Amino acid sequence: MVDATNVEAWAREMLLALARRHRRPAVALILDLSLDAALERNAARPAPRPPSAAIRRQHKWLHGSLAAMSAEGFLAIHHLRTAAEIDGAVVMRDEAAGPGESAASTPTHTS
Repeated sequence: MVDATNVEAWAREMLLALARRHRRPAVALILDLSLDAALERNAARPAPRPPSAAIRRQHKWLHGSLAAMSAEGFLAIHHLRTAAEIDGAVVMRDEAAGPGESAASTPTHTS
C-alpha cells in the first residue's frame, strides 16, 4: 500500500510500473473533498502541515487528472467525494491473494 498524493500522472505511472514489476494489482483511492473542506481539514491538522497554496495546487492537479486515470492501468478506482465517505472508508487487503490475482484493496463504508 502506498499513501501519497500522486496528483500528477508521472507519479502514478511510477507506482503502476512498480506494481506491474511485482505482479500486483494497483487500486486508486481518490479522496476528493471540495477545496473548502480540504482547506478546513488542513487548518485543523497539527503543525507542521502543508501550506494552503499546496492544497490548492494539489486540488487543481487532481481535478486535471481525473479524466485520464481510468486509462492509466488501475484494476479499480474508488472515488470518495464526501467527508462521510472518506471518514467511513475502511481499506482491507487480501493477504492470501497471489501475484496477478484480483483481490484488490476495496474501501467499504461503515456508515
